[in-house]
Amino acid sequence: MAPLIEIKSVQTRFGENWVHRDVSFTINEPQVVALIGGSGSGKSVLLKEIIGLLKPTAGTIALFGKDLQRTDPAELRELRTRFGVLFQNGALFSALSVADNVAVPLREQTTLPEEIINDIVRLRLGLSGLPPGTAIKMPSELSGGMRKRAALARALAMEPQILFLDEPTSGLDPIMARAFDQLIRTLCDGLGLTILLVTHDLDTLDGIVDRVIVLGEGRVLADGPVDRVRAVDHPWIRSYFSARAGQAANGT
Repeated sequence: MAPLIEIKSVQTRFGENWVHRDVSFTINEPQVVALIGGSGSGKSVLLKEIIGLLKPTAGTIALFGKDLQRTDPAELRELRTRFGVLFQNGALFSALSVADNVAVPLREQTTLPEEIINDIVRLRLGLSGLPPGTAIKMPSELSGGMRKRAALARALAMEPQILFLDEPTSGLDPIMARAFDQLIRTLCDGLGLTILLVTHDLDTLDGIVDRVIVLGEGRVLADGPVDRVRAVDHPWIRSYFSARAGQAANGT
């Protein structure tokens, strides 16, 4: 069986600036995988390349065994029904209700009747932990945590096999962030989803992540379970994980 996600020798350059020089990894099974790295390491750029919003300078990115550079528009549309994306700010349409936001992919990519779409929307909102009354609200009426959950419901609308999340806990207070983490873990375990998330949140890594991929110096610096990656002798990795030790020592 082909890997769910396969990254081979990806290079990315903007003008004279190299972001990725040789990035490779595969994801073969349902798990929560975190992509971390310092500023400028290309985490979000790589995520955009994986979902087809950017093209790498060289190398191969394949989803479900399909090379994104060699798929025709119809194949790419079909691939996009098999994954969902949660952008950092939620990216909800401000002029649409929550229900209509969640329904967007269903209306654009299926011919389902409206009553079935409405049923699916209700189910996805419930799966994301939102009360029924949320459906008629506008995004501006929601708290930051509720907007994230509404955006997650939209990402789940097409019953994807993979979820891509860009800084899912960014902007949330610690309690809401941990609740959102647990929701992600529940979705992975309950629905058998593969989840690739870009994050800088150490609590997310320690709380719900199965595997960590560290980007830096244009390549993968480390790849494995959190405890194994934490032990890698590299300046940035030491600095990143020592931040937790510093917080504990200061009582924060």
